Amino acid sequence: MPANHAVAPPPDVVAGLDVSKRMLDVVVLPSGQHSRLPNSPDAHADLVAQLRQAGVARVVLEATGGLEYPPAAALAAAGFSVQRVNPERIWAWRRTIGRRAKTDRLYAELIARFAQVMPLPERPLPGPHAQAIRALAARRRQLTEMIAAEKTRLKATWDPAIAQSLRRTIALLEGECHAVETALETTIKADLDSCRRLALLLTLPGIGKRIAATLIAEMPELGMLDRHAAPSLARLAPHPQHSPSMRPHHSLRDRRPF
Repeated sequence: MPANHAVAPPPDVVAGLDVSKRMLDVVVLPSGQHSRLPNSPDAHADLVAQLRQAGVARVVLEATGGLEYPPAAALAAAGFSVQRVNPERIWAWRRTIGRRAKTDRLYAELIARFAQVMPLPERPLPGPHAQAIRALAARRRQLTEMIAAEKTRLKATWDPAIAQSLRRTIALLEGECHAVETALETTIKADLDSCRRLALLLTLPGIGKRIAATLIAEMPELGMLDRHAAPSLARLAPHPQHSPSMRPHHSLRDRRPF
């Protein structure tokens, strides 16, 4: 080959992974190779082997709130660059390119094509402690909402039997909520970084243990964000909506990228 002819770098081999409760669909680009595997630990090992053989550099999947963690953790442990994307961004991309049909295979391909053209910053996958903290915080929130709903029903009922049933349920839920809060506090203190953040947050006026634990669970980026990004992520920063055809206004929006 002549010396003045530069060799083009190989294309970035990326895999889009569509995760469901029972199945995994993966499409590798630019080859278009498709695989469908069960969403199980044994199949995760097969997925790692397949993607290694295909020369995949990055694996991209939606942040669905839990189902994606086991396969993503297996891939990250195997050395792949794993990037989770907010599902809203994938759906917006789907509308942009006018894709109407949706199957698991097509959706995995859509995720892969999104990854090819959109910049995705590297963010480490949350470790086991961070996942456990977030899961416990979510469970506490669910129990708190159920307790509030039962108390509202108790105020509205006139039947003594129903009222007694509601009181028993409230007591049961409050006991479970207390157990979850204890487990959450123990899990936070078992992690050195989370324990340090907890101690720092508790020094702030108006921040108690419950709010501090929520911030640690829902905003693991605290300490790595500037003063503009942190309130935006917490939905406390108003974002301007200005246009010549509409009255200017500001709205609070979730700016979490994944």
